[in-house]
Amino acid sequence: MFLNSYEITIQTNSSERELALLTPATESDMPLNWTCAWQTIWNKMDSDCQSIIKLVYQNQIWGLMRYGIYPYPGEPKFVEIEHLEANPISQVKAANRYVTPIGKWLIWYAIQGGLQNCLISDQDLLLFLVSVEQAFEYYRDTIGMEYVGEETLAPGEDGYAFKFTKRQAIAYAQKHQSQWGTGRIIDPRTDYGG
Repeated sequence: MFLNSYEITIQTNSSERELALLTPATESDMPLNWTCAWQTIWNKMDSDCQSIIKLVYQNQIWGLMRYGIYPYPGEPKFVEIEHLEANPISQVKAANRYVTPIGKWLIWYAIQGGLQNCLISDQDLLLFLVSVEQAFEYYRDTIGMEYVGEETLAPGEDGYAFKFTKRQAIAYAQKHQSQWGTGRIIDPRTDYGG
């Protein structure tokens, strides 16, 4: 399983660029008051092929992502983002967010895991996710993922599948890094307030 920790650059609403951390989460990090049921998600996680990553700044978790590298068991072929959520206090208009970007860094992390673990051609699927309706435009327009089609999330709940091929994922990561810098691998015990 891919479990690197990265020092990254974020921007606060005071227009300051600051250092934050992307690192594997622990069970004690799972919030009780976010939209996703993170405690339940943690309890159902298969640690052989899935992990939960947190974005931390000033002792506060600003984003969580559960992802898996599949197939498992077998030779890794792609990454699936299974849950991604920004801290509810951050789910406001972009101009008013205290920390940005959150989802973009979490997606960048998933891509790094795929690039390091999946030996595939440039045209093959590298990253896959199924979005809720409210996040459709975010994945299509902001992230630039390719819309694949509708997929059922749960009985009566439509989802929207998106993907990046390896080539598309590399292009996304390069564009993101040109704006925010490259995450630097660090020891996860480094103190960034989390």
